[in-house]
Amino acid sequence: MTRRKLRQPDELKAASEHVWYEFMMFAYVAQHPVDGASQGFVNLVVESFAVHLRNVLDFLYPGKVRSDWMIASDFVPKWNSVRPEITDRLKRAKRRVHKEIVHLSYDRNKVTKEAKPWDRVAIAQDIELAADEFDKHLHDSLRSDDWQIPPFKAAISMIYFESGEAKFLND
Repeated sequence: MTRRKLRQPDELKAASEHVWYEFMMFAYVAQHPVDGASQGFVNLVVESFAVHLRNVLDFLYPGKVRSDWMIASDFVPKWNSVRPEITDRLKRAKRRVHKEIVHLSYDRNKVTKEAKPWDRVAIAQDIELAADEFDKHLHDSLRSDDWQIPPFKAAISMIYFESGEAKFLND
């Protein structure tokens, strides 16, 4: 296995802005209400959810990675020993993202109407546990200014200001 390039703290701090954004946007679309929305809007939310889910999963639970990809162990060297195990729900969601969203797959023909909805909140709860663990181990010197507000709480704030209601996922 090829060893990854050791990133310098200033590069990691700059990169953490993008990590924060992915977590925040994932949390935002995971909880964004779609009740009563048009099918087109629902599709926009689900597809955005899937893209951000893929990014945070590849960050937290990377498989085969490219040398320029950001992964959690770049920021937290002991990440693989402290991260929560990936849940079966997240494994299924990752497969669904690939088969139903980002690739034109013949497996799309097998998805029934009943199986089509995504349990965005439950998936987000699993991600939030891993994201909180990452946040707990991320050294302050590697945090961009955005990290002053944890990403899941920032997403809640955005939804609160849009809807007048707020509820944290794991509260």
